Amino acid sequence: LSAVFPLATATSAIFDPFQTLLLLPTLFIPCKYFIHDFEKNQQLTTPEWITLAFSLFLGTAAKGLNGIIVPTFAIGLHLIFVLIGQPNFRKRAIQFALKFFAFAFVPASALCFLYFLLLDEKIGRAFTREFFLVHHFGRSTEAMETHGGSIFYHPLVAFFGGGFLSAYLLLTASKKKMAYLTEGFAFTYFLAFMIVFGFSATKLPHYTWPIWPALAVLGGILTLRTTPPSNSTSSSRALKFLFSLPVLVGGIVFLVLALNPISLIISQLPSPSAKIILSQFRGFPWPAQILLWLGFATCLLYQMKRDFFISKPVYTAIAGLFTTFVFSVSGMPAAVDLINRPLMELAEIASTRYLKPGDCIRFTNTHSPTISLALGHVYFHNRCEPDQATHLITPEWKLNQCKEHGFEILEQRSYFYLCGRK
Repeated sequence: LSAVFPLATATSAIFDPFQTLLLLPTLFIPCKYFIHDFEKNQQLTTPEWITLAFSLFLGTAAKGLNGIIVPTFAIGLHLIFVLIGQPNFRKRAIQFALKFFAFAFVPASALCFLYFLLLDEKIGRAFTREFFLVHHFGRSTEAMETHGGSIFYHPLVAFFGGGFLSAYLLLTASKKKMAYLTEGFAFTYFLAFMIVFGFSATKLPHYTWPIWPALAVLGGILTLRTTPPSNSTSSSRALKFLFSLPVLVGGIVFLVLALNPISLIISQLPSPSAKIILSQFRGFPWPAQILLWLGFATCLLYQMKRDFFISKPVYTAIAGLFTTFVFSVSGMPAAVDLINRPLMELAEIASTRYLKPGDCIRFTNTHSPTISLALGHVYFHNRCEPDQATHLITPEWKLNQCKEHGFEILEQRSYFYLCGRK
């Protein structure tokens, strides 16, 4: 569900939630193997290997090479933990590693190669070069469009973004032990994404989206494998307050959104692009405001009845599910209005009024194909080099690029502009 709900809001611009869904077998199958099969020396079945290979391929096809690299790194990392922690199982770990390489990684890599070869043929070499050199290696070594941060960026996103789940996981894990080598793959999966994207120069919250199902699985394992936490003490009360900070912050966010002080929020934002985008926001309609108030009330109730929620994981899960639902449903119309609709309108105008056969249009805010594919317009596919473009679609904060190309403004929708030669 952590991957399903954001589909309603985020896929107007990004594919990360969809990639998360496609990568779920790379989390579930190894979890099942280490918990149930590893110590019994049982092997994965042929359908499981096929599912794992296709999951790696589809996750890569949806977003990029992180779809095959990070899950493979997670499996390799956990096998290293096994080799260190249980040397007696060294032979089994090596056998699994070799089978994974032969039956999952190699077939998935072959499918990925054929897929990107097809894209290169259909879209063009400019797309291929930019997609790999810029948006894989470039983003790893240089913070693009000011989207940078420290090594603590993604752990903080996970801590505060997890909300009720973060509070439950930390409070439960602080009191109980688990057999990490057999039950801890979900955390290794989480750790792999933290490591890979922690050292990437470009950082955005959605880069590590696949951690949410992993943390949810970890919560389920902790609930099933351990007894409920013991009665609180003075020290545990301090931990409860600290680990419940994500819920407290979430409640404050719901309250601020419900009060709708957009002008105050805009004045405090350091990012010029964020100020421009939010200046187009006209506030939430009354049904969304009611939901936001209910989200705030849920977080407030948790703070008042924290011990009850901690002792009843099912109610914590329901509260987290409800607040995620509130945030997604309330944000969906805003995401469509601010991102999707103006781009769709400009694409329609460009294709019907301005573009001729052989013309090339580029979207200057991001050269990634994800927004192109999400919107479903071939004109956004950036099929040419920047200096060969006949038209540009650019946000207001990059409007100077129109002048650099010698273009004039042809159309405007919200904070997006269509530029070209009249």
